[in-house]
Amino acid sequence: MPKGPQLLSLQKIFSLTPILLLCSAMASAATTLPWFSVTAQDIAQNTCRYGFGSTERLRQEQIYSVHQKEFERSDADIYGVHFSDESPELLSRFLQLTTKVGPFGDLDEVHQIADFTKLFPQLHQCDKVDCATSVIFGSNWSTVLYLLLKFDINTSHWAYPNAVAMTSIELAAILKAVELAPPHLQKMKTNKKVIRFSKLLNFRPSKKIIANSSIEFYDPWSTNDLNQMAANAYHELAHNFSETFNDKTLHESEAWLQASSWQAQTPATSSKQGFKPFKFINSEKNFVSEYGSKNPSEDFAETATEYRFAGSSLLAKSPSRYKFMKKYVYGGIEYLNSSSCETQPPLVNAVKNIAKLKIENPSYFKSQLTEIIELCKNDLKHVSADHKVLFYPARKCLNREILRQATEEVFAETIEVWPRIFFDPASEQISELLMEPLSTPDFLNTMLNFKAKPRL
Repeated sequence: MPKGPQLLSLQKIFSLTPILLLCSAMASAATTLPWFSVTAQDIAQNTCRYGFGSTERLRQEQIYSVHQKEFERSDADIYGVHFSDESPELLSRFLQLTTKVGPFGDLDEVHQIADFTKLFPQLHQCDKVDCATSVIFGSNWSTVLYLLLKFDINTSHWAYPNAVAMTSIELAAILKAVELAPPHLQKMKTNKKVIRFSKLLNFRPSKKIIANSSIEFYDPWSTNDLNQMAANAYHELAHNFSETFNDKTLHESEAWLQASSWQAQTPATSSKQGFKPFKFINSEKNFVSEYGSKNPSEDFAETATEYRFAGSSLLAKSPSRYKFMKKYVYGGIEYLNSSSCETQPPLVNAVKNIAKLKIENPSYFKSQLTEIIELCKNDLKHVSADHKVLFYPARKCLNREILRQATEEVFAETIEVWPRIFFDPASEQISELLMEPLSTPDFLNTMLNFKAKPRL
């Protein structure tokens, strides 16, 4: 394939668009910062929603489709409820909704919170998960189950001792927030806690504190309307957009600190306001919001939220933050108007195309591939003795390193942390979106031939 058109298309994808917008930033630089970067009106005006959970009927259809698509059925007894001929996936989700979650995210089936069949005698009449969840969660059952099935978000107050049952509007706000995120940002780590904090506990946050990054919502959150609640929920979800491989986070990366002008203090200092490990060094102080000025993590979440719902405003205020979000978080998708609704991040195809060109180019194996094999040599030791089977760990490592090289070529810079589009939070591995072009027989055979040589 000719190089010229390929490079031109990549430049188009990752160039900073409308320069004219930058002029408006200078005219409004001195305005007072809002407390949050996005308002209820920004959410209300956005017409793009990625999902099928907006109505009760659609949620139930998605739940029933899980039961229909699984050919295997199971019988199980869970906390006194006898299920028969049920989907293993639905059974697993019911267990997550009704089992106490331990401090490290594990299911604590020994110290169960409730005796469900005593609390809800009607459960004896249920042999399917939809029936049992409707008894336990009432009219909100389909939202609670759908959030867990589709996004790995657990809102169950039975799973967390410090939680109370969410109202229908609170659940609607969570659901709206997650379905406003593009698909590659919707999935959370397995059984992700998103709860309404109990009023009975002694903790009383200030009126301005809506929630925390563990995604526990406090009383002030519920006093807002649906769209403002969704805006706040998106901010908390955006903290999770920072997660990437090997427990690294985007908001602590050097790329983010440079884009947002934060700098780590050495040594870290404390003040009357508490421990402050970071200070801001940009004399223009071009924060996206007052709340975002607190630290790099809040700045990241506020910026990610503004990118999604007020992209033109962010581009005008902080081109460097906009560029970071476009590349590392949103994968090239832009939202410069309220009707933008692109589903496939341009970065995926750009990287896959470059990677495919590499593995189909014989000269590639004489240069860069040697470096990749060295990086993956521990995993390659698991290749079978006859060199005909490449086990998953080796394949995973090889794919990851080739994708890294392709990404650096697209970005025209060395990447310190992986863009979020590559990361699957549930498995904590590389996203399956990017595996396909690197699994061809010719590629694997070439890798095996390299492994057969005594170079490691």
